[in-house]
Amino acid sequence: MRYMDGEHHWPYTPHIPLGSTVPLNPVEYPALTGLIIWGLTYVDLGFTDPILNYYYLNSLINALFFILLVFLIVRLTRPSLGFLVAASPAAIQSLNLNWDIWAILPMILSLILFQSGKYTKSAVFLAISIATKFFPVVILFPVLIFFYREKKIREFFGYFFKCLSVWITLNAPFIFIDAEGWSYFYRFSFQRSLGEGSIFTLFGKLGIPITFPPFSYYVLNILIFAALAVFLLKSKRNHDILTTSFLAMFAFMFFGKQYSMQYILWLLSLAVLSLRELRWQKNRLVFLTFFVWQLTEYFFHLAYFRNLFSRVMVERGVEALMLFSDQRYGTFALIRYISIATFVISLVITLYNKNDLRVGAKRKE
Repeated sequence: MRYMDGEHHWPYTPHIPLGSTVPLNPVEYPALTGLIIWGLTYVDLGFTDPILNYYYLNSLINALFFILLVFLIVRLTRPSLGFLVAASPAAIQSLNLNWDIWAILPMILSLILFQSGKYTKSAVFLAISIATKFFPVVILFPVLIFFYREKKIREFFGYFFKCLSVWITLNAPFIFIDAEGWSYFYRFSFQRSLGEGSIFTLFGKLGIPITFPPFSYYVLNILIFAALAVFLLKSKRNHDILTTSFLAMFAFMFFGKQYSMQYILWLLSLAVLSLRELRWQKNRLVFLTFFVWQLTEYFFHLAYFRNLFSRVMVERGVEALMLFSDQRYGTFALIRYISIATFVISLVITLYNKNDLRVGAKRKE
């Protein structure tokens, strides 16, 4: 929408498109994504329609990055887990909604480097990922717990300040160019209300008169991260970062202000990493709940968009058959939230018992 007039304006300044009188706000993304959004407008694939040109260009890049993501997961785990990512209908369905895959790749690279003990390089790639989407900032939480349990708290502060320094360096040019536009994403995210697709709107969709005040978002997030901290600190072994990053991202997104379809790309990529030491023969419940979650995620996506289109048609007075009611959508959403919570609970129980983890290890009676 911002670039449909063919102009290559800076993404962090308000812009009035040609033929319009309504100014558009700066993009609602961190610095590097804004740079990507802007830079790709200069690439011409030969389509006369700039919207089609931009869409196909991004779709091609997203597809290549998704293939690279699957390749990295296969190298980290095993081919069967890479297949779970590649064959996920919800992930494929969400791939081209925005630019999240650009941030997921450096996050995965950061985790790989951390696992290898290359903490400086890991901090650099994590900073790049945070400057692209900001979600991966929650990875610092399990990093802190990991270093704490290893009695290497000084290493954590070194990791943290290296990550922060790179993040500041990446953002500094954008701040100097237009600090107001650069900060729009952070102000918008902080001021955003509890909205569509989140667990906070679920009961209203189902017709249940339960409302959540804005502060409940903070209370519930504090509680879920406190529970995660207890699990990580009380587990029988210090779980590695590949295992715990999914739990941190899940905790961050479960009580999020909004729910966006591309969240599945983050959750799925990290979930399969947490499964890498498990085997179907010994951990069938974990895998079964994973499959159910993926299936319900796909149908939840369909329900979300069908309900959205139904509301738009009703608002515009357009007659349409098979309108998708709020209650039907709420039912699919409830099933989705229950299924992912069930998967996480079964995973946490399994991870807590360290004897179930190592492939080939004898079980203690």
